[in-house]
Amino acid sequence: MTHALYQVAPKVHLRREDGKCLILIDPQGLYDFPGGRIDEAEQGGDLRIALRREVREELGTDISYEIGGLMCASTRSFDIPSGRLHILALHHTGRYLGGEPTLSDEHDHYEWLTPTELLAEPERFVSASEYDALKEYFLEHP
Repeated sequence: MTHALYQVAPKVHLRREDGKCLILIDPQGLYDFPGGRIDEAEQGGDLRIALRREVREELGTDISYEIGGLMCASTRSFDIPSGRLHILALHHTGRYLGGEPTLSDEHDHYEWLTPTELLAEPERFVSASEYDALKEYFLEHP
């Protein structure tokens, strides 16, 4: 039996005091969350270090936030020239403290959405796994 290989991508759901979550919008109009895959040099270490690096790369250095605990996990898969890439996304809670995001070229813009607004458009999620995991989480933690 051959085991599946996944790259790991910690993500953070930054929520403001009003309950709205920071949603990044990619060039295809799909929802994404701050974070991304760990680098080879970061493997075996603290995932929060990789997550903080990714947040800096995607949102700049002018925002303040706190990373909380693990809220859910989901999978994403993409076709690449050498086959299929599988990603395990580990979604963390987060608290937005202030500052203005400065987006990298990975995302076109961002929005602040309530969980209800976010879940209203399942077709905008990168994967059904991500939508299902977040829907389950937000139903239990509104």
